Amino acid sequence: MYERYAGLIFDMDGTILDTEPTHRKAWHEVLGRYGMRFDEQSMVGLNGSPTWRIAQFIIEANQGDLDPHALAQEKTAWAGCLQSNAPWAVWRGAKSLVDGIEPTWMTLFVDFPRPKTLIFGALSLPDKDEEAVRKQGIPVQVIADAGHSMSWEQPAALAQTLNRFITEHE
Repeated sequence: MYERYAGLIFDMDGTILDTEPTHRKAWHEVLGRYGMRFDEQSMVGLNGSPTWRIAQFIIEANQGDLDPHALAQEKTAWAGCLQSNAPWAVWRGAKSLVDGIEPTWMTLFVDFPRPKTLIFGALSLPDKDEEAVRKQGIPVQVIADAGHSMSWEQPAALAQTLNRFITEHE
């Protein structure tokens, strides 16, 4: 099944696609509920920052008194991404989460006959998949100060991790 591939890249949302316009739209929607706005030029300087830090910046700029973590929860990366996906693709993804797929992603990953590593955001741990991968002898890399959306939360650290992996296996 894998013989024709030299490698695979599992794209995490935001790594390859330009989702910045979608995030701005999501911020506009959430902030509108509170009568707040943001300067788009200022936001560019915050690209890659954790969502709660962006929320904190916006709250301070608007002289608000909201909890930045709560505001960040309202505007998640997923809220923006759903707007950039085809409805049929969202449905297919959701259906596979409910129904499951065979073989599982874990089976496909473990059986892939090329060098591999699994990358987790530290805020997503502990996770049973991380433990299962380690038990298989597959290396796990952990990105500090990041959760599931590590490509938004810590893009430089993710890029360095990917670069190290590629360099080691060229």
